[in-house]
Order: sequence, then structure tokens, then C-alpha cells
Amino acid sequence: MTTGLFVGRFQPFHNAHLIDIKNAITEVDKLIILIGSSQYKHAPENPFTVEERVLMVQVALHSENIKNCSIFSLEDINDDSKWVDYVSSNIPKFDIIFSGNPRVIRLFREKNIPVRKVKHIRNISGTLIRERMNLSMEWKIDMPLDVIKLIENIDGINRVKRLFRETGLREPKLH
Repeated sequence: MTTGLFVGRFQPFHNAHLIDIKNAITEVDKLIILIGSSQYKHAPENPFTVEERVLMVQVALHSENIKNCSIFSLEDINDDSKWVDYVSSNIPKFDIIFSGNPRVIRLFREKNIPVRKVKHIRNISGTLIRERMNLSMEWKIDMPLDVIKLIENIDGINRVKRLFRETGLREPKLH
């Protein structure tokens, strides 16, 4: 049985994540979805809690009837030299990594763990979605419907706007 690992922050979980997961599960028997940087929340670049992100993934998988996945979360240890071993020792065994993040790809390849690079889907990213929320622009188009409902139910849009306003931080301008 082959097990894959898909790592993300999911701030928020969006359609590109869902496409990557659907593609990954065609290549493995089981997929572990790892929500990284779980300790970060209530900041412009990390507005959602780990519990909210777990729910986002769960509702998206449920609505797509995807069952061969398990969800784990880990705090970031901010030490690249130890990160892969830290991940490997805190989640079930996996055989291959699916990622589009150059840093994640490099770190796992350095440990001789097979990596399948996922295709970047242009103009869909958590950064762009958060910026659109902050600027009251259309953000829902790149989101699974059940994740949209969850974000609305937790008043996530107003939270994002408040966090940007309170911190004075701005993410990169929309292109």
C-alpha cells in the first residue's frame, strides 16, 4: 500500500488544494494531508486557526466524497535542518510527497524522499484570496462551496479585514 503526503498551511483551503489532492489520490492508496504551521492564527497571513483549517479540509473532502485521506497538523519548528525528520516522526509513515512549495520539495529531496511536484494553478493562492477578502473583491470563485460557507459562518472575511487593519500589514498587491 502506497501512502502519500500533501503539506499545506491552507490559509484558506482553496480549489487548487482540492485539485492537487484529487490528482495525488490517483497515484496512492492513501493520502495524509498535513496542516503545517498549526500554531499560527489571527494574523493577516494566517487568519484561520488550525481547528478551522481542519474543518475546511474535512468539509471539502466530504463534499467531493474523498475518503482515503487522513488529516494531521503540526506546529512549525522553524529549523529546516530538522524539519523533515520532525514531520516523519510525528505522522504515519509515507512513501512520497506531493508539493508545489520549492522549499518543501528541496527539504524532502535532500533526505532522498520521493517528491512529486504538483502543478501550480495560476492565480489561485491563499495570498490572493486573503487580499481579495481584505479589499472586498470577489474571492469565492476559487473556493469549494462548503469552505465558503464555513468561512462565512465564522465571519472569516471580517476577521481578515480586521487583521489587516489592526496590523497595518499588506500582502502583495493583486496582479
